Amino acid sequence: DVVQAPETQKFIKDSTLTPNRLGTPEEIAHLAQCIIENPLINGVDMEISGGYHFPRPGGESRQELL
Repeated sequence: DVVQAPETQKFIKDSTLTPNRLGTPEEIAHLAQCIIENPLINGVDMEISGGYHFPRPGGESRQELL
């Protein structure tokens, strides 16, 4: 799996301030559970990225655009 490759892991670690790792399935499931159980959450997009964003096609990162 390309995501688990050591060079990919290093790239992710070097590209983010925190948490410097990929999320676990349990962390994704926790967000899903919160969405399901909380009736006040509706009509929103929730991003669970750990602060990592894939580079845009033009090469600029999201941080560079902000």
